[in-house]
Parts: sequence; structure tokens; C-alpha cells
Amino acid sequence: MDQLSAGDELEPGQQENPRECRELHAASVPGLETVAVLVDDAAGAGGANHRYVIEARIGGGIRCFPIVPPMATLIVEFQRGPVQEVGVNGVTNEALLAIVADRLCGFQAGPYPCEENALALHHVDMALSSLHRRTLARASQGVEGTSAAHRPAPRAPRLIPEEEGPA
Repeated sequence: MDQLSAGDELEPGQQENPRECRELHAASVPGLETVAVLVDDAAGAGGANHRYVIEARIGGGIRCFPIVPPMATLIVEFQRGPVQEVGVNGVTNEALLAIVADRLCGFQAGPYPCEENALALHHVDMALSSLHRRTLARASQGVEGTSAAHRPAPRAPRLIPEEEGPA
């Protein structure tokens, strides 16, 4: 897996860094790993990575092998650069969160709904809502789809005072 595939370009201000390859351990429950999620590129100009590889895990090591189609190595390529500047070239956080929300809704509608899935769905919905709010703020400020920063919305005052710690 190369750091940059043929035809890839660096984002404005990005220097070609050595490929970062690290495993995201939060993707599995320790001892019950069936897949490995690997970060397979250097962080871009915005500070986030763009390429992730999901591979089957056999025993204690990571091995890529075709199990039963369609299970094979899956490469997730995120959008590299602003859409208005470089076009659509990858998926968004919102797209993957929408997939997870749809799956959790399906599980909840199936024969084994549970509190943990309901809570996970709530948090995925909150994440989508936050990202949509960010997009709307950027659009209203005329910077959506560009490299320009947006002005975050002012934080609402807390209605309930924060509790003080132990004296």
C-alpha cells in the first residue's frame, strides 16, 4: 500500500510524509477481534487521515484473505480536500455515520433490540446532527466546500450550573 496512489495529489500546504500505518484498537473488543482497522496514510493538511484499510484477522496476526465474497480487504478513502476546489474524490464522515445509523435501526427493528444499540444509535444521530450543523454554518458563511475556516456558532449558556468538585 503506497502513501499516494497514482494520480493522487497533495493537498495545499501538505508535504509528503512517510506513510503512517497504525491499528485502531477501538474498532474491536479485546480478545474478540475479527477484523483489523488500519490507518494507511499520513495526516492531510486538515490534520486527519484519509485512507483506512479493514482486513480480516486470523489468530493473532493480521492476514488479508478472501473469506466468502464480499468479505475481503476493504479500503475506505475519505474526501481529500474541499469539494469546490478538488471535486468529489472520497466518502464523508456523514456517509459512514449514516450507514452505521441505518444498521443500528435495523438491529433495533429486528428480533433482538437492546439498550446498548439504542444508546449507540443516539450517539451516532448526535454526531450526524453536529456535522450537519457545521455544514449549515459553513454554507451560511459562504465557506462550505472550500479551505476557508468558518466562525463556529456561539455556545449556548448552560441552564444548569456545573457542579463543583469536592471541597
